Amino acid sequence: MQAIDKDYLLELKVPGIAYLNVTPLQMITHLRLGWGAMDYVDINTLMAECDATWDVTEVPTKHFNRVEKARRQLAQANIQIDERAMMVKALKSFKDAGDFDAPIREWEARPAALQTYANLKILMCTEYAKLNRQDATTARATGHASANAVEEFAQATEELVAELTEKHAKQIEALIKANMDTMQQLTAAINSNKAPASTAPAPTA
Repeated sequence: MQAIDKDYLLELKVPGIAYLNVTPLQMITHLRLGWGAMDYVDINTLMAECDATWDVTEVPTKHFNRVEKARRQLAQANIQIDERAMMVKALKSFKDAGDFDAPIREWEARPAALQTYANLKILMCTEYAKLNRQDATTARATGHASANAVEEFAQATEELVAELTEKHAKQIEALIKANMDTMQQLTAAINSNKAPASTAPAPTA
């Protein structure tokens, strides 16, 4: 109810109790049947999503997931996107990136039975990760996220925290020792000022 305009659910609202007797499943069913049909604007947007090229600044998995999501939504509108066409567009995107010539040649040498969209995703994501591990400098220059930089930052942070913790522990230890010395000196001073018990004056009436 918070995600959509309440006007779409007014038909289910009961005077006095509002939506108390309406289940979430009934709301979803009502929305799907009454308002869930995609129009030509939605369909064109999804088709453009399927045709979008891979952005070299993002992990390939994001691109594949976005295209597959759009493809599933189009299937609900009885529009099928051919898997072979999706592979051709993906290969073109990776070819244009300039760093995937070797894996593309390997892909083209595979038997046709192994040239599936699922296998293409695995190959390109693996090569992307390998590229970043082997040449972090090139990866940063092309906008790829560097796992090495993250690891170096994490290690430096860990060392800094350990150093600060050690210094803090030493400061606390020194403070405790100073407090104990002060207490001992204070106790000694109090004891030295006490008169012997035998010389204490007798209480008066």
